[in-house]
Amino acid sequence: MDNCTYTLVEENVLLHNLSITVDNYFCDPDINASCSKGITLKYWNDVVTLMVTEEFAVESTLNQENIKPPYENDIFKFESSGSKVYVYIKLIRSYVSLTPFNTLLINLAGEHFLNNTQGQCGVCGGQSCIRRNGTVEDDSCCDKTAYDWVVEDPTKPYCKSPLRNVPCIVPTTKQPQPPCSAPICDLLHHNVFAECSKRIDLVRVEQNCRFDHCSSKTIVGACSSLEYAASACKQIGFCVDWRYLTNGTCAVSCPEGMIYDECRQSSKYICEGGIPVPATSLVGMSSGCFCPDGQIQAEKHKQICVPECTKCKGPFGKPMQPGAVWESNCHICTCNNQTKTEECLPKPPTEPPVCSSYSRLVSDCCNNLICVEKSCEYNGYTYKVGDRWTDPLRPCESFSCSQKGTEIERAVCPQQTCAEDLRIWDKHHCCYSCNTTCAARLTHVNVTVANCTREVVLPSCEGRCESQNRWVQSNGTLQVVKRCQWCKESAYEMRNITVTCNRGPPTHFTYRHVMGCECTSEL
Repeated sequence: MDNCTYTLVEENVLLHNLSITVDNYFCDPDINASCSKGITLKYWNDVVTLMVTEEFAVESTLNQENIKPPYENDIFKFESSGSKVYVYIKLIRSYVSLTPFNTLLINLAGEHFLNNTQGQCGVCGGQSCIRRNGTVEDDSCCDKTAYDWVVEDPTKPYCKSPLRNVPCIVPTTKQPQPPCSAPICDLLHHNVFAECSKRIDLVRVEQNCRFDHCSSKTIVGACSSLEYAASACKQIGFCVDWRYLTNGTCAVSCPEGMIYDECRQSSKYICEGGIPVPATSLVGMSSGCFCPDGQIQAEKHKQICVPECTKCKGPFGKPMQPGAVWESNCHICTCNNQTKTEECLPKPPTEPPVCSSYSRLVSDCCNNLICVEKSCEYNGYTYKVGDRWTDPLRPCESFSCSQKGTEIERAVCPQQTCAEDLRIWDKHHCCYSCNTTCAARLTHVNVTVANCTREVVLPSCEGRCESQNRWVQSNGTLQVVKRCQWCKESAYEMRNITVTCNRGPPTHFTYRHVMGCECTSEL
Protein backbone atom coordinates (compact mmCIF):
# COMPACT_ATOMS: atom_id res chain seq x y z
CA MET A 1 0.00 0.00 0.00
CA ASP A 2 2.71 2.46 -0.98
CA ASN A 3 3.71 4.55 -3.98
CA CYS A 4 6.69 2.26 -4.66
CA THR A 5 7.99 -0.45 -6.94
CA TYR A 6 8.14 -4.05 -5.69
CA THR A 7 9.66 -7.32 -6.83
CA LEU A 8 7.00 -9.86 -7.75
CA VAL A 9 9.29 -12.61 -9.03
CA GLU A 10 13.05 -13.04 -9.18
CA GLU A 11 15.33 -16.06 -9.17
CA ASN A 12 17.24 -17.21 -6.10
CA VAL A 13 19.93 -18.70 -8.30
CA LEU A 14 20.30 -16.95 -11.63
CA LEU A 15 19.59 -19.44 -14.39
CA HIS A 16 17.34 -17.53 -16.80
CA ASN A 17 17.88 -13.92 -15.68
CA LEU A 18 14.14 -13.36 -15.21
CA SER A 19 12.63 -10.73 -12.93
CA ILE A 20 9.20 -9.10 -12.77
CA THR A 21 8.41 -5.94 -10.79
CA VAL A 22 5.17 -4.07 -10.19
CA ASP A 23 4.91 -0.27 -10.14
CA ASN A 24 2.34 0.98 -7.63
CA TYR A 25 0.81 4.45 -7.32
CA PHE A 26 -1.68 6.17 -5.03
CA CYS A 27 -4.99 5.80 -6.88
CA ASP A 28 -6.72 7.52 -3.93
CA PRO A 29 -4.17 9.87 -2.26
CA ASP A 30 -6.64 10.88 0.44
CA ILE A 31 -6.40 7.48 2.08
CA ASN A 32 -3.09 6.29 0.54
CA ALA A 33 -4.88 3.54 -1.36
CA SER A 34 -2.43 1.92 -3.74
CA CYS A 35 -3.12 0.52 -7.20
CA SER A 36 -0.95 -1.17 -9.76
CA LYS A 37 0.15 0.98 -12.71
CA GLY A 38 1.72 -1.95 -14.53
CA ILE A 39 4.60 -4.41 -14.56
CA THR A 40 8.13 -4.57 -15.90
CA LEU A 41 9.50 -7.92 -17.08
CA LYS A 42 13.25 -8.34 -17.61
CA TYR A 43 14.56 -11.39 -19.41
CA TRP A 44 18.29 -11.37 -20.09
CA ASN A 45 18.87 -8.13 -22.04
CA ASP A 46 15.22 -7.51 -22.98
CA VAL A 47 12.70 -5.38 -21.08
CA VAL A 48 8.93 -5.76 -21.51
CA THR A 49 6.31 -3.52 -19.88
CA LEU A 50 2.55 -3.91 -19.55
CA MET A 51 0.85 -0.72 -18.39
CA VAL A 52 -2.81 0.25 -17.90
CA THR A 53 -3.54 3.53 -19.70
CA GLU A 54 -5.99 6.30 -18.85
CA GLU A 55 -8.10 5.05 -21.79
CA PHE A 56 -8.66 1.81 -19.84
CA ALA A 57 -6.49 -0.31 -22.09
CA VAL A 58 -3.28 -2.29 -21.67
CA GLU A 59 -0.25 -0.90 -23.51
CA SER A 60 2.73 -3.14 -24.14
CA THR A 61 6.33 -2.24 -25.00
CA LEU A 62 9.47 -4.20 -25.86
CA ASN A 63 12.74 -2.39 -25.19
CA GLN A 64 10.84 0.94 -25.05
CA GLU A 65 9.12 0.39 -28.42
CA ASN A 66 5.32 0.10 -28.51
CA ILE A 67 4.05 -3.34 -29.45
CA LYS A 68 0.63 -3.89 -30.96
CA PRO A 69 -0.31 -7.57 -30.52
CA PRO A 70 -0.14 -10.00 -32.16
CA TYR A 71 3.64 -9.78 -32.47
CA GLU A 72 6.31 -12.43 -32.39
CA ASN A 73 10.10 -12.64 -32.50
CA ASP A 74 12.61 -15.34 -31.56
CA ILE A 75 12.07 -14.81 -27.82
CA PHE A 76 8.62 -13.33 -27.16
CA LYS A 77 5.11 -13.71 -28.44
CA PHE A 78 2.54 -10.99 -27.71
CA GLU A 79 -1.17 -11.76 -27.98
CA SER A 80 -4.36 -9.94 -27.07
CA SER A 81 -7.91 -11.10 -26.50
CA GLY A 82 -9.72 -7.81 -26.56
CA SER A 83 -8.60 -5.91 -23.47
CA LYS A 84 -6.23 -8.50 -21.98
CA VAL A 85 -2.62 -8.70 -23.19
CA TYR A 86 -0.43 -11.82 -22.93
CA VAL A 87 3.37 -11.98 -23.21
CA TYR A 88 4.73 -15.48 -23.76
CA ILE A 89 8.45 -16.26 -23.28
CA LYS A 90 9.10 -19.14 -25.64
CA LEU A 91 12.37 -20.56 -24.31
CA ILE A 92 11.10 -20.98 -20.75
CA ARG A 93 7.42 -21.81 -21.53
CA SER A 94 6.17 -19.02 -19.24
CA TYR A 95 3.80 -16.12 -19.71
CA VAL A 96 2.29 -13.06 -18.00
CA SER A 97 -1.03 -11.34 -18.68
CA LEU A 98 -2.64 -8.09 -17.55
CA THR A 99 -6.16 -6.66 -17.90
CA PRO A 100 -7.38 -3.04 -17.57
CA PHE A 101 -8.81 -4.03 -14.17
CA ASN A 102 -5.23 -4.73 -13.00
CA THR A 103 -5.75 -8.46 -12.94
CA LEU A 104 -2.22 -9.83 -13.27
CA LEU A 105 -1.32 -13.45 -13.90
CA ILE A 106 2.24 -14.81 -13.88
CA ASN A 107 2.54 -18.41 -15.03
CA LEU A 108 6.01 -19.98 -14.74
CA ALA A 109 7.03 -23.41 -16.02
CA GLY A 110 7.87 -25.72 -13.11
CA GLU A 111 10.76 -27.42 -14.89
CA HIS A 112 12.59 -24.06 -15.02
CA PHE A 113 11.54 -22.32 -11.79
CA LEU A 114 10.39 -24.87 -9.23
CA ASN A 115 11.65 -23.82 -5.77
CA ASN A 116 13.88 -21.15 -7.33
CA THR A 117 11.86 -17.90 -7.02
CA GLN A 118 11.32 -15.25 -4.37
CA GLY A 119 9.39 -12.00 -4.12
CA GLN A 120 5.84 -10.99 -3.40
CA CYS A 121 4.60 -14.03 -5.34
CA GLY A 122 6.53 -16.35 -3.03
CA VAL A 123 8.28 -19.57 -3.98
CA CYS A 124 7.27 -21.31 -7.21
CA GLY A 125 5.67 -24.55 -6.00
CA GLY A 126 6.21 -23.54 -2.37
CA GLN A 127 5.25 -20.97 0.26
CA SER A 128 3.52 -17.70 -0.59
CA CYS A 129 4.66 -15.35 2.17
CA ILE A 130 8.42 -15.14 2.50
CA ARG A 131 10.80 -12.45 3.65
CA ARG A 132 13.95 -11.34 1.90
CA ASN A 133 16.05 -13.24 4.47
CA GLY A 134 14.17 -16.47 3.58
CA THR A 135 11.90 -16.54 6.64
CA VAL A 136 8.51 -18.12 5.84
CA GLU A 137 5.43 -16.50 7.38
CA ASP A 138 1.82 -17.62 7.63
CA ASP A 139 -0.42 -16.86 4.64
CA SER A 140 -2.22 -14.26 6.75
CA CYS A 141 1.01 -12.20 6.81
CA CYS A 142 1.47 -11.71 3.06
CA ASP A 143 0.44 -8.04 3.29
CA LYS A 144 3.37 -7.49 5.69
CA THR A 145 6.05 -9.57 3.99
CA ALA A 146 5.21 -7.72 0.77
CA TYR A 147 7.10 -4.66 2.08
CA ASP A 148 10.34 -6.69 2.15
CA TRP A 149 10.39 -6.66 -1.63
CA VAL A 150 10.49 -2.91 -2.18
CA VAL A 151 12.86 -1.88 -4.99
CA GLU A 152 15.11 1.00 -4.04
CA ASP A 153 14.74 3.62 -6.74
CA PRO A 154 16.68 6.95 -6.75
CA THR A 155 13.57 8.60 -8.24
CA LYS A 156 11.59 7.41 -5.22
CA PRO A 157 13.84 8.20 -2.24
CA TYR A 158 11.01 7.47 0.20
CA CYS A 159 10.98 3.80 -0.89
CA LYS A 160 13.90 2.50 1.18
CA SER A 161 14.80 -0.49 3.30
CA PRO A 162 13.12 0.75 6.54
CA LEU A 163 9.89 -0.46 4.94
CA ARG A 164 11.19 -4.02 5.28
CA ASN A 165 10.71 -6.41 8.20
CA VAL A 166 7.20 -5.18 9.00
CA PRO A 167 5.97 -7.50 11.78
CA CYS A 168 2.97 -9.68 11.07
CA ILE A 169 1.09 -8.23 14.05
CA VAL A 170 1.27 -4.44 14.15
CA PRO A 171 -0.12 -2.72 17.28
CA THR A 172 -2.68 -0.11 16.34
CA THR A 173 -4.37 2.66 18.25
CA LYS A 174 -6.89 3.37 15.52
CA GLN A 175 -10.55 2.98 16.30
CA PRO A 176 -12.09 -0.02 14.56
CA GLN A 177 -13.80 1.03 11.35
CA PRO A 178 -17.42 0.04 10.75
CA PRO A 179 -17.78 -2.81 8.25
CA CYS A 180 -17.85 -1.62 4.65
CA SER A 181 -20.65 -2.67 2.36
CA ALA A 182 -19.42 -4.22 -0.88
CA PRO A 183 -22.45 -5.91 -2.48
CA ILE A 184 -20.55 -6.52 -5.72
CA CYS A 185 -18.31 -8.97 -3.84
CA ASP A 186 -21.38 -11.03 -2.89
CA LEU A 187 -21.41 -12.26 -6.48
CA LEU A 188 -18.78 -14.80 -5.43
CA HIS A 189 -21.70 -16.59 -3.68
CA HIS A 190 -23.86 -16.47 -6.82
CA ASN A 191 -24.90 -19.67 -8.55
CA VAL A 192 -22.52 -18.97 -11.44
CA PHE A 193 -19.60 -19.66 -9.06
CA ALA A 194 -21.30 -22.54 -7.23
CA GLU A 195 -19.67 -25.49 -9.01
CA CYS A 196 -16.25 -23.87 -9.15
CA SER A 197 -16.30 -22.91 -5.45
CA LYS A 198 -16.52 -26.62 -4.60
CA ARG A 199 -13.03 -27.05 -6.05
CA ILE A 200 -11.46 -23.65 -5.28
CA ASP A 201 -11.55 -21.78 -1.97
CA LEU A 202 -12.85 -18.29 -2.84
CA VAL A 203 -12.83 -17.01 0.76
CA ARG A 204 -9.50 -15.19 0.33
CA VAL A 205 -10.67 -13.80 -3.01
CA GLU A 206 -13.76 -12.40 -1.32
CA GLN A 207 -11.63 -10.82 1.43
CA ASN A 208 -9.41 -9.18 -1.17
CA CYS A 209 -12.47 -8.01 -3.07
CA ARG A 210 -13.94 -6.27 -0.03
CA PHE A 211 -10.60 -4.80 0.98
CA ASP A 212 -9.92 -3.34 -2.47
CA HIS A 213 -13.46 -2.05 -2.86
CA CYS A 214 -13.60 -0.43 0.57
CA SER A 215 -10.06 0.94 0.74
CA SER A 216 -9.84 2.50 -2.70
CA LYS A 217 -13.50 3.56 -2.92
CA THR A 218 -13.46 2.39 -6.53
CA ILE A 219 -14.99 -0.56 -8.29
CA VAL A 220 -11.79 -1.49 -10.13
CA GLY A 221 -10.38 -3.59 -7.30
CA ALA A 222 -13.62 -5.54 -6.91
CA CYS A 223 -13.78 -6.22 -10.65
CA SER A 224 -10.19 -7.46 -10.51
CA SER A 225 -11.03 -9.95 -7.75
CA LEU A 226 -14.06 -11.26 -9.64
CA GLU A 227 -11.97 -11.44 -12.80
CA TYR A 228 -9.30 -13.42 -10.95
CA ALA A 229 -11.89 -15.84 -9.53
CA ALA A 230 -13.36 -16.46 -12.99
CA SER A 231 -9.87 -16.98 -14.42
CA ALA A 232 -8.98 -19.50 -11.70
CA CYS A 233 -12.22 -21.36 -12.38
CA LYS A 234 -11.46 -21.38 -16.10
CA GLN A 235 -8.09 -23.04 -15.49
CA ILE A 236 -9.80 -26.09 -13.94
CA GLY A 237 -12.46 -26.25 -16.65
CA PHE A 238 -15.34 -24.18 -15.24
CA CYS A 239 -16.61 -21.30 -17.36
CA VAL A 240 -18.14 -18.56 -15.20
CA ASP A 241 -20.14 -15.94 -17.11
CA TRP A 242 -20.35 -13.22 -14.45
CA ARG A 243 -19.92 -9.73 -15.97
CA TYR A 244 -23.59 -9.26 -16.85
CA LEU A 245 -24.39 -9.50 -13.11
CA THR A 246 -22.47 -6.23 -12.41
CA ASN A 247 -24.94 -4.06 -14.38
CA GLY A 248 -22.15 -2.86 -16.64
CA THR A 249 -19.73 -1.96 -13.84
CA CYS A 250 -17.14 -4.54 -14.91
CA ALA A 251 -18.15 -4.64 -18.57
CA VAL A 252 -15.53 -4.76 -21.31
CA SER A 253 -16.30 -2.76 -24.45
CA CYS A 254 -15.52 -4.34 -27.80
CA PRO A 255 -14.93 -2.78 -31.23
CA GLU A 256 -17.98 -2.50 -33.44
CA GLY A 257 -18.90 -5.85 -34.95
CA MET A 258 -17.17 -7.90 -32.24
CA ILE A 259 -18.76 -9.50 -29.18
CA TYR A 260 -17.43 -10.24 -25.70
CA ASP A 261 -17.17 -13.87 -24.70
CA GLU A 262 -16.09 -14.99 -21.25
CA CYS A 263 -14.97 -18.46 -22.29
CA ARG A 264 -13.86 -19.09 -25.84
CA GLN A 265 -10.94 -20.56 -27.61
CA SER A 266 -9.01 -17.92 -29.52
CA SER A 267 -10.19 -17.49 -33.10
CA LYS A 268 -9.57 -20.75 -34.94
CA TYR A 269 -8.80 -18.91 -38.16
CA ILE A 270 -7.71 -15.47 -39.21
CA CYS A 271 -7.42 -13.88 -42.65
CA GLU A 272 -3.88 -13.56 -43.96
CA GLY A 273 -3.10 -12.73 -47.58
CA GLY A 274 -6.75 -13.22 -48.50
CA ILE A 275 -7.02 -16.77 -47.16
CA PRO A 276 -7.96 -18.13 -43.71
CA VAL A 277 -5.02 -19.49 -41.74
CA PRO A 278 -5.06 -21.23 -38.34
CA ALA A 279 -4.65 -18.87 -35.41
CA THR A 280 -2.42 -19.82 -32.52
CA SER A 281 -3.46 -19.56 -28.88
CA LEU A 282 -1.24 -19.25 -25.84
CA VAL A 283 -3.61 -20.23 -23.11
CA GLY A 284 -6.47 -22.06 -24.78
CA MET A 285 -9.84 -20.92 -23.42
CA SER A 286 -9.86 -17.21 -22.63
CA SER A 287 -12.11 -14.18 -22.30
CA GLY A 288 -12.12 -11.24 -24.66
CA CYS A 289 -13.56 -9.75 -27.85
CA PHE A 290 -14.23 -12.22 -30.66
CA CYS A 291 -15.97 -12.35 -34.02
CA PRO A 292 -19.55 -13.66 -34.02
CA ASP A 293 -20.17 -17.19 -35.24
CA GLY A 294 -19.87 -17.44 -38.99
CA GLN A 295 -17.41 -14.54 -39.26
CA ILE A 296 -13.64 -14.34 -39.28
CA GLN A 297 -11.13 -11.68 -38.24
CA ALA A 298 -10.08 -9.66 -41.31
CA GLU A 299 -6.40 -9.26 -40.33
CA LYS A 300 -4.14 -9.91 -37.37
CA HIS A 301 -3.95 -6.23 -36.43
CA LYS A 302 -7.48 -5.21 -37.43
CA GLN A 303 -10.32 -5.93 -35.06
CA ILE A 304 -12.78 -6.17 -37.96
CA CYS A 305 -14.96 -9.20 -38.63
CA VAL A 306 -15.86 -10.31 -42.17
CA PRO A 307 -17.95 -13.21 -43.50
CA GLU A 308 -15.07 -14.42 -45.70
CA CYS A 309 -11.45 -13.54 -46.41
CA THR A 310 -10.67 -11.16 -49.22
CA LYS A 311 -7.65 -9.40 -50.66
CA CYS A 312 -9.76 -6.37 -51.55
CA LYS A 313 -9.12 -3.22 -49.57
CA GLY A 314 -11.09 -0.03 -49.81
CA PRO A 315 -10.33 3.45 -48.49
CA PHE A 316 -8.31 3.54 -45.26
CA GLY A 317 -7.44 -0.15 -45.70
CA LYS A 318 -10.96 -1.33 -44.94
CA PRO A 319 -11.53 -4.91 -46.13
CA MET A 320 -14.13 -5.06 -48.92
CA GLN A 321 -16.25 -8.09 -49.57
CA PRO A 322 -16.73 -9.78 -52.97
CA GLY A 323 -19.21 -7.86 -55.09
CA ALA A 324 -18.60 -4.55 -53.31
CA VAL A 325 -18.19 -1.44 -55.47
CA TRP A 326 -16.44 1.72 -54.33
CA GLU A 327 -14.68 4.80 -55.65
CA SER A 328 -10.99 5.39 -55.00
CA ASN A 329 -8.41 7.72 -56.57
CA CYS A 330 -10.65 8.66 -59.53
CA HIS A 331 -11.32 4.97 -60.22
CA ILE A 332 -14.36 2.76 -59.79
CA CYS A 333 -13.27 -0.41 -58.01
CA THR A 334 -15.01 -3.75 -57.72
CA CYS A 335 -14.10 -6.73 -55.57
CA ASN A 336 -14.23 -9.66 -58.01
CA ASN A 337 -16.52 -12.45 -56.82
CA GLN A 338 -14.24 -15.20 -58.11
CA THR A 339 -10.70 -13.93 -57.53
CA LYS A 340 -11.64 -11.87 -54.44
CA THR A 341 -9.21 -9.22 -55.62
CA GLU A 342 -9.96 -5.63 -56.51
CA GLU A 343 -10.34 -4.50 -60.11
CA CYS A 344 -10.26 -0.75 -60.77
CA LEU A 345 -11.09 1.21 -63.94
CA PRO A 346 -10.79 4.97 -64.50
CA LYS A 347 -13.98 6.75 -63.63
CA PRO A 348 -15.75 7.65 -66.92
CA PRO A 349 -15.99 11.38 -67.64
CA THR A 350 -19.33 13.04 -67.05
CA GLU A 351 -21.20 15.64 -69.09
CA PRO A 352 -20.49 19.19 -67.93
CA PRO A 353 -23.39 20.32 -65.74
CA VAL A 354 -25.38 23.50 -66.29
CA CYS A 355 -24.53 25.88 -63.48
CA SER A 356 -26.80 28.54 -62.03
CA SER A 357 -25.92 32.21 -62.20
CA TYR A 358 -24.52 31.95 -58.70
CA SER A 359 -22.20 29.03 -59.58
CA ARG A 360 -19.30 28.42 -61.92
CA LEU A 361 -17.62 25.45 -63.58
CA VAL A 362 -14.37 24.14 -62.10
CA SER A 363 -12.40 20.89 -62.37
CA ASP A 364 -12.33 18.54 -59.41
CA CYS A 365 -9.36 16.34 -58.43
CA CYS A 366 -10.36 13.82 -61.11
CA ASN A 367 -10.59 16.55 -63.81
CA ASN A 368 -14.37 16.32 -63.93
CA LEU A 369 -16.28 19.59 -64.40
CA ILE A 370 -18.48 20.43 -61.46
CA CYS A 371 -20.48 23.45 -60.31
CA VAL A 372 -19.29 25.34 -57.30
CA GLU A 373 -20.88 28.38 -55.73
CA LYS A 374 -19.26 31.65 -56.74
CA SER A 375 -17.38 33.38 -53.97
CA CYS A 376 -14.95 36.20 -53.28
CA GLU A 377 -11.67 35.99 -51.40
CA TYR A 378 -10.47 38.92 -49.28
CA ASN A 379 -7.76 38.91 -46.62
CA GLY A 380 -8.01 35.14 -46.19
CA TYR A 381 -11.82 35.10 -45.83
CA THR A 382 -14.35 33.66 -48.27
CA TYR A 383 -17.56 35.59 -48.97
CA LYS A 384 -20.68 34.45 -50.81
CA VAL A 385 -22.45 36.41 -53.53
CA GLY A 386 -24.47 39.15 -51.81
CA ASP A 387 -22.17 39.48 -48.79
CA ARG A 388 -20.91 42.95 -47.82
CA TRP A 389 -17.97 43.87 -45.57
CA THR A 390 -15.58 46.64 -44.58
CA ASP A 391 -11.87 46.87 -43.82
CA PRO A 392 -10.75 49.01 -40.84
CA LEU A 393 -7.52 49.78 -42.72
CA ARG A 394 -9.49 51.22 -45.65
CA PRO A 395 -12.23 53.29 -43.94
CA CYS A 396 -13.44 55.13 -47.06
CA GLU A 397 -14.19 51.92 -48.93
CA SER A 398 -16.89 49.26 -48.64
CA PHE A 399 -16.81 45.87 -50.34
CA SER A 400 -19.42 43.52 -51.75
CA CYS A 401 -19.34 40.15 -53.48
CA SER A 402 -21.18 39.98 -56.79
CA GLN A 403 -21.33 37.47 -59.59
CA LYS A 404 -18.49 39.38 -61.25
CA GLY A 405 -16.25 39.26 -58.17
CA THR A 406 -15.30 41.71 -55.42
CA GLU A 407 -16.71 45.19 -55.98
CA ILE A 408 -15.44 48.31 -54.17
CA GLU A 409 -17.41 51.44 -53.34
CA ARG A 410 -15.42 54.55 -52.39
CA ALA A 411 -16.85 57.46 -50.38
CA VAL A 412 -16.23 61.01 -51.69
CA CYS A 413 -15.54 63.52 -48.89
CA PRO A 414 -16.32 67.29 -49.18
CA GLN A 415 -13.34 69.56 -49.78
CA GLN A 416 -12.65 71.40 -46.53
CA THR A 417 -9.78 72.01 -44.18
CA CYS A 418 -9.67 72.79 -40.49
CA ALA A 419 -7.51 72.06 -37.49
CA GLU A 420 -7.54 68.51 -36.15
CA ASP A 421 -9.30 69.54 -32.94
CA LEU A 422 -12.17 71.05 -34.98
CA ARG A 423 -12.80 67.95 -37.08
CA ILE A 424 -15.90 65.87 -36.45
CA TRP A 425 -15.37 62.40 -38.02
CA ASP A 426 -18.06 60.01 -39.24
CA LYS A 427 -18.38 56.53 -37.68
CA HIS A 428 -15.97 54.99 -40.21
CA HIS A 429 -13.37 57.75 -39.66
CA CYS A 430 -13.44 58.47 -43.37
CA CYS A 431 -14.93 61.99 -43.79
CA TYR A 432 -15.13 64.88 -41.38
CA SER A 433 -16.98 68.17 -40.92
CA CYS A 434 -15.53 71.28 -39.29
CA ASN A 435 -16.89 72.63 -36.05
CA THR A 436 -17.27 76.40 -36.88
CA THR A 437 -19.54 77.43 -34.02
CA CYS A 438 -18.57 80.31 -31.75
CA ALA A 439 -16.04 79.14 -29.17
CA ALA A 440 -12.73 79.97 -27.50
CA ARG A 441 -9.83 78.63 -29.55
CA LEU A 442 -6.11 78.95 -29.25
CA THR A 443 -4.64 81.26 -31.88
CA HIS A 444 -1.14 82.39 -32.73
CA VAL A 445 -0.58 86.08 -31.85
CA ASN A 446 2.50 88.16 -32.75
CA VAL A 447 3.83 90.31 -29.88
CA THR A 448 6.46 92.99 -30.66
CA VAL A 449 8.98 94.09 -28.02
CA ALA A 450 11.81 96.54 -28.91
CA ASN A 451 11.50 95.88 -32.62
CA CYS A 452 11.50 92.14 -31.98
CA THR A 453 8.41 90.11 -32.76
CA ARG A 454 7.64 86.85 -31.05
CA GLU A 455 4.70 84.48 -31.63
CA VAL A 456 2.66 83.36 -28.63
CA VAL A 457 -0.45 81.21 -28.39
CA LEU A 458 -3.44 82.88 -26.73
CA PRO A 459 -7.16 82.08 -26.58
CA SER A 460 -9.59 84.14 -28.61
CA CYS A 461 -13.22 83.96 -29.64
CA GLU A 462 -13.67 82.57 -33.12
CA GLY A 463 -16.46 80.95 -35.06
CA ARG A 464 -19.61 81.65 -36.98
CA CYS A 465 -22.74 83.26 -35.59
CA GLU A 466 -26.02 83.20 -37.48
CA SER A 467 -27.54 86.48 -38.62
CA GLN A 468 -31.26 87.10 -38.13
CA ASN A 469 -33.77 88.98 -40.24
CA ARG A 470 -36.81 90.73 -38.80
CA TRP A 471 -39.61 92.85 -40.21
CA VAL A 472 -40.12 96.42 -38.84
CA GLN A 473 -42.72 99.08 -39.67
CA SER A 474 -41.43 102.40 -40.87
CA ASN A 475 -43.84 105.10 -42.07
CA GLY A 476 -46.51 102.49 -42.62
CA THR A 477 -44.21 100.26 -44.63
CA LEU A 478 -42.83 96.85 -43.57
CA GLN A 479 -39.12 96.60 -44.12
CA VAL A 480 -36.60 93.80 -43.51
CA VAL A 481 -33.91 94.68 -41.05
CA LYS A 482 -30.88 92.33 -40.90
CA ARG A 483 -29.58 91.69 -37.42
CA CYS A 484 -25.93 90.55 -37.39
CA GLN A 485 -24.20 88.63 -34.58
CA TRP A 486 -20.55 88.46 -33.71
CA CYS A 487 -18.54 85.96 -31.69
CA LYS A 488 -17.35 87.83 -28.61
CA GLU A 489 -16.03 86.96 -25.19
CA SER A 490 -18.57 86.34 -22.49
CA ALA A 491 -16.12 85.79 -19.65
CA TYR A 492 -12.45 86.41 -19.03
CA GLU A 493 -9.82 86.74 -16.35
CA MET A 494 -6.61 88.72 -16.18
CA ARG A 495 -3.42 86.71 -16.51
CA ASN A 496 0.27 87.41 -16.91
CA ILE A 497 2.54 86.44 -19.76
CA THR A 498 6.30 86.83 -20.14
CA VAL A 499 8.02 87.48 -23.47
CA THR A 500 11.79 87.32 -23.97
CA CYS A 501 13.35 88.86 -27.06
CA ASN A 502 16.91 89.52 -28.39
CA ARG A 503 18.53 88.22 -25.21
CA GLY A 504 17.13 91.23 -23.40
CA PRO A 505 15.40 91.16 -20.05
CA PRO A 506 12.03 89.41 -20.00
CA THR A 507 8.99 91.63 -20.53
CA HIS A 508 5.84 90.97 -18.54
CA PHE A 509 2.39 91.62 -19.93
CA THR A 510 -1.08 91.41 -18.46
CA TYR A 511 -3.81 90.24 -20.83
CA ARG A 512 -7.46 89.22 -20.82
CA HIS A 513 -7.54 85.42 -20.88
CA VAL A 514 -10.80 84.41 -22.54
CA MET A 515 -12.83 81.94 -20.48
CA GLY A 516 -15.98 81.82 -22.61
CA CYS A 517 -17.52 83.11 -25.86
CA GLU A 518 -21.02 83.87 -27.13
CA CYS A 519 -22.80 85.29 -30.13
CA THR A 520 -23.91 88.93 -29.54
CA SER A 521 -25.83 91.18 -31.88
CA GLU A 522 -25.46 94.83 -32.79
CA LEU A 523 -27.85 96.83 -35.00
